[in-house]
Amino acid sequence: SYSSKLGMTGLGLEMAQVSIRSNNLGNRDRQQISAYLEQRFSFLDKSLDITPGVALNYFSDFKFHAFPGIDLGYKWSKKVKTYANFGYTYRIPTYTDLFYADRTTVGNENLKPEDAFSWELGFQFSESRTTASVALFNRDTENLIDYVKFEETALWEAQNFAALSTRGIEFIGSQRFKIADQSQQFSFGYTYIDDAIKNVAVPFSRYAINSLKHQFTATAALHFSKRVPATINYRYMERTNGINYRVLDASLRVVTPSFVWS
Repeated sequence: SYSSKLGMTGLGLEMAQVSIRSNNLGNRDRQQISAYLEQRFSFLDKSLDITPGVALNYFSDFKFHAFPGIDLGYKWSKKVKTYANFGYTYRIPTYTDLFYADRTTVGNENLKPEDAFSWELGFQFSESRTTASVALFNRDTENLIDYVKFEETALWEAQNFAALSTRGIEFIGSQRFKIADQSQQFSFGYTYIDDAIKNVAVPFSRYAINSLKHQFTATAALHFSKRVPATINYRYMERTNGINYRVLDASLRVVTPSFVWS
């Protein structure tokens, strides 16, 4: 990164060699190069930030792809900020997508990378003990990669089979407080996602038709005393087909000068 009168300039370069030797996936080699350049401009006494940028990726088996994007942010006060970002992304098929095969699943060597345009609009509030944010997001994906089949008895096969529009809203918040002079924190989050598959009717999809529609999380980080911290995590998930499940995790530790008991 470099700071100048124009603002903050960021750039990066990464090169990698990926190799795999597998009795199922075969012997594969991939060279990849990733580079990015972004420029952050500040206006209105640093209340307004505008950061355009571009990323360039090269994969030896999928060639070059360029992805422009822009981030915008405005600070209304020390506690309140709004932001927006827009950009293009893509995902190359994994070796599993391309080559894996077993008694129920078959890969597809002719897969194309997924590409998508996404945007997000958000609001953030932060002070010493309270944080909260809400975001609206949308992602339009082309050449979606999923395992599909058109008959129940057929094999799952990786395919670029559809265009997918994903939109939703996310809430995140946390509150810190004290009980008996001990620090406590409660955090929660909720995400709603609506997936709409375009231009295709697929009776059986492993992932795209059955994403998480509702997800609620809550975490309590408690201190019964300085040496006895506890954490409780609760998660509720409901998929598009209506199936829902819950996960509850709890941990208790006793910290002594010599040991940590949990």
